[in-house]
Amino acid sequence: IGILQPVESLAYAASDGGVFRSSDNGCSWKQLTNIKDDQKKFLSSDVFEVQFMPDNPDVIYMATNHGVYVSVNSGDEWRPFISGALGTGDPVYAIAIDPENSQRMYITATSASGGRILKSQGLGFYVVHSTIDKLDSVLGIWVDPFSANTLYAGTSSGLLLMSSDYGESWEVRKEFSEPVRDLKMLPSDTRVLYATVGIGNIFKSANQGISWQ
Repeated sequence: IGILQPVESLAYAASDGGVFRSSDNGCSWKQLTNIKDDQKKFLSSDVFEVQFMPDNPDVIYMATNHGVYVSVNSGDEWRPFISGALGTGDPVYAIAIDPENSQRMYITATSASGGRILKSQGLGFYVVHSTIDKLDSVLGIWVDPFSANTLYAGTSSGLLLMSSDYGESWEVRKEFSEPVRDLKMLPSDTRVLYATVGIGNIFKSANQGISWQ
């Protein structure tokens, strides 16, 4: 689910039944169905993430099992977002947008060759990281809002990856025994991390992921 800031009453929920929009604090919902006939996959897509363009909230990106879809008019119309190294129909689990530079975006996609992290360059994307295991997927990617050059990514094999150079290179920060599904940073101190690992497990780090409890 994504909530448009600072208009907290406007929310978008995504599920395996498509995308729904609420304009009244979630009291009622309407499914978004205005899409061309050749793009009907979007209506039944598994949607993994919702991201709003920081400097233009009318632009919305959805990460789905059929790739990325984008709307430029607050969700009224949608089209596939295909660019550069992102293949047509590749499952995309996560999207991250640099809060300091909205033209710098990151996408995690999975293909037959394994999981990948892609970074925007001009009108396209290029691969900045590929998993060693073909069965591994990159499930999430997160930008440090205090220091945008720092990013984290989590994989289905349990790796927590970290980059300190805007995603150009990556290191393994922690090896968990289960998939890293989500990560949150404390807004007042982004060195403090909370990670959802596996099902029902939450880990905390107070030093940018060096040690965990």
